[in-house]
Amino acid sequence: MSDESTAAPRPSQDGPGPSFATPAPPASAPAAYGQPSAAPGADLPPAAAATDHVWTPDGLVPVPALPPERVGRGAAFALLAVPLAALVAGVLWKIGFVASITGFVLAAVAAILYLRGSGGRIRKGVAVVAGVIVLGVVASFFTIVVVDLYGYYPRLDPDVAAAYPSRWGFVRDNVFYPPLLKDYTKDGVLLAVFGLIGGIGTIARLVRMRA
Repeated sequence: MSDESTAAPRPSQDGPGPSFATPAPPASAPAAYGQPSAAPGADLPPAAAATDHVWTPDGLVPVPALPPERVGRGAAFALLAVPLAALVAGVLWKIGFVASITGFVLAAVAAILYLRGSGGRIRKGVAVVAGVIVLGVVASFFTIVVVDLYGYYPRLDPDVAAAYPSRWGFVRDNVFYPPLLKDYTKDGVLLAVFGLIGGIGTIARLVRMRA
């Protein structure tokens, strides 16, 4: 058998070549493409923000939910009110004003600082704020005693003053002296009363607002 019998047909020199099947036309591309499908769940409505509810004169009102109460951090912030209250009490006492109003300032500042540190809640921290107010009242009381002792030292009899190592030594030895503290009973009671009134009022308002 010759090679020509197996070779691919070739066009004839004298006429048209062999016929071939017409190839199928390529599939036409779509005229337009749709938008890609959204990610799973993308078409779902966003979850509603978590909310709390508080009682107001208008009834139960939804408010944005606050983060969990951080009692330790709130207590650390609230303790800053103690030296502040003592400083205010000392200044007011020195210039002749009634230092007992420090109780109002102390209660408000302690509660506000607690809220700053706790994340806006004060439910668990009511006892903490009350304790800070007590500490602030005690610190304020002894601050006014220190202010008086420090100012009185130059008026001591020279022989009495010589018995103390220094002015601050005189203050240190007498600030907790019971007979002396009896003279400040009225001032201590007023500080405690104002602190109690301020504390109860401030905490009650914050609990209602931040329920």
